[in-house]
Amino acid sequence: MYRFLCLLFMYALLVMSCSHSTHEQKLLLTQADSLMQIKPDSALKLLKKITNYKQLANGDKALFAILWNKALLKNDIEVSSDTLIRYATNYFGNNDPVNAGYAWYLLSRCEKSKGNAQGEADALFKAQEYAINSKNLKLQACVWDAKSLMYKSQHKLDSMYRYTNMAYRAFQKQKDTRNAVICLLNMGVNSSMSKRVDRALAYYLKAEELAKHTNEPLLLSSAYIQLSYTYYQMGDYPKALQYSRLSTKTSDCYDYNKWINMASIYIKTGALDSAHYYLSKCSPSEDRIKFYYELWETLHEKRGDFKNALTYEKKYAFILDSLNKKSLSESFAGLEKKYNYQKYQSENQSLTINNQRKNILILILLLLLSCVAMLLFIFKNRQHRKLLIQQRLLTSKEEALVKKEQEKNTILTKQFDIQQNALKAISLLKQNASTFIKEDDVFKNTKTKKEFVTQQNEALSALYKNTIENVDLLYNNISKRLATSFPDLLESDILICCLLLAGFDNISIASLLDILPKSYNMRRTILRKKLNIPHEVNLTEFLANF
Repeated sequence: MYRFLCLLFMYALLVMSCSHSTHEQKLLLTQADSLMQIKPDSALKLLKKITNYKQLANGDKALFAILWNKALLKNDIEVSSDTLIRYATNYFGNNDPVNAGYAWYLLSRCEKSKGNAQGEADALFKAQEYAINSKNLKLQACVWDAKSLMYKSQHKLDSMYRYTNMAYRAFQKQKDTRNAVICLLNMGVNSSMSKRVDRALAYYLKAEELAKHTNEPLLLSSAYIQLSYTYYQMGDYPKALQYSRLSTKTSDCYDYNKWINMASIYIKTGALDSAHYYLSKCSPSEDRIKFYYELWETLHEKRGDFKNALTYEKKYAFILDSLNKKSLSESFAGLEKKYNYQKYQSENQSLTINNQRKNILILILLLLLSCVAMLLFIFKNRQHRKLLIQQRLLTSKEEALVKKEQEKNTILTKQFDIQQNALKAISLLKQNASTFIKEDDVFKNTKTKKEFVTQQNEALSALYKNTIENVDLLYNNISKRLATSFPDLLESDILICCLLLAGFDNISIASLLDILPKSYNMRRTILRKKLNIPHEVNLTEFLANF
């Protein structure tokens, strides 16, 4: 019985641990959120490091769902599955209207990818409610822009214009010039579709003015293309040609569209050779192939080449039939897609009900195990207290050992300082003795002079040896480690290393070794080569970290 209860308790702990976010995962979410606007590709890479998002806590899981869908959207990756984003729509509510609004907005994008127009409309309706309550201009602009595109696909031009205008004002308030320009272009398209060319021209001119301040050539080029097309509709071909040329100079993207526009203008103005030149450069996309063949047909008719005109007329008719067939097949595919979506939706609902039942059973199990958990907690708490007492004893012993070690190091440091002062004094004595030997008549005898110098050198050698031993105490036998790692080092090289670690400057070391500073610099250079030290690395720092 006891074993069975323990197993149940471990299972409950496992379930609880599955809904826990680590510090690293929370940090990744924060970093991804901060990079989302400026570097969405980097944000997506960070989010991919969270391999199992289902183990996150509920709030972090919902935030991950929003960030993941945002990153895919900003990186132009289509999202058709709504399973993940529904975590966020179920979690966020009126207590956090901003995240709730983004959750429903991103769900509408998923529904749009699936071709579910009703689902898209419902999600945007919920997103609009939260956007208005949140008073967040950025969220409001995104929602209204999405609604304008939805109404555009439904050919409801008045509603499209209304929401595009609302999105434009929201972008203007937050000084988002780029998106404001896009809204102006969309309002121009709306006006063109409504046969209000003058209003469209006004919007395109305003978009051109704003686009000049964005440093985005493609955006400015788009404004020029729309202005060219609008002037073309109005019959002002010189201005249409002027803006068409500006679009090619501003950006080289979508050149085939620009060349087709220029060819159509030249056909209207009678410059057939120029029209032929630009049409020959084109390799049009599927959406403009029909217009492309129509221009070739018109060009050959105006030249009197009816044979080629008839050829392009046949191509035009063939493309028209192909497009009609494709439209019909897409219509059937859309119906099949809608049927499959409804089927998957019903399956998801049944899975949701099963998951809810499992969650209820888990809650009941946790309630039954709460008493056992309390008893185990009391037992573990007593053991924990005993461990704390033992840890305190161990900590006090470790502190005592550390204190002794610090005292030992302090004594060694003081001894080393005394030794260093003694070395400096000996160096001075050596200089004075050398001067005295040269000047005093007592030391004119060569034998006496040699004996004196020998005694001085022996004293210095003993002092050098003592210095090396003290440096070894402070730097973990560095002289032996240097000799082992670099066999080419001489005793004088190791002495120089120890004197550097002892804090002597270059002049003092040269004086102690009784050599010229120039000679010492040469020996120091040779020493760096033996130690394989790069030019930018300090010799003393290298030795201290060796």
